[in-house]
Amino acid sequence: MRSKFWMLLNSLPMQPNFKELFPDLTPDSRIWIYTSDRVLTEEESNSIREQLELFVQKWSTHGSSMKAYSDVLLERFIVIAADEKYLAASGCSIDSSVRFIKEIGVEFKINFFDRMKVYALTSNGILQVPYHSLKELSGQYFDPLIQTLGDLRSNWPVSV
Repeated sequence: MRSKFWMLLNSLPMQPNFKELFPDLTPDSRIWIYTSDRVLTEEESNSIREQLELFVQKWSTHGSSMKAYSDVLLERFIVIAADEKYLAASGCSIDSSVRFIKEIGVEFKINFFDRMKVYALTSNGILQVPYHSLKELSGQYFDPLIQTLGDLRSNWPVSV
């Protein structure tokens, strides 16, 4: 089952709109974006969403549950968000999320850690391009290094 957010994005023309993503979190909530090295199938996206939901429900720092949400966006990106005003993520909790994403990668044969490729929003759709070739493009790309939900909501994709 696709998320309501995915259906909203899919109904939009070219420019994705993330303004309503994780409405229970504040704009300064911290995010982690993991970029897939390929487009996920609908079945993979749904399975990953289910696993993400289970993970964020039990995600904790120093024994306390975090206020966190997650989703698969555009069948290319895993986004995990946490309200650090509620409870800050610790090194151990961040490590556990990275371990979890690596496990998903092994299960689905996906590399979520290749930072040398990014997705660009072009007139031909969303295309994967080498990071070093961004200078040659005009338009926008999905920067996996943005750190706040506010940036994702208002400035993603970003200008090249």
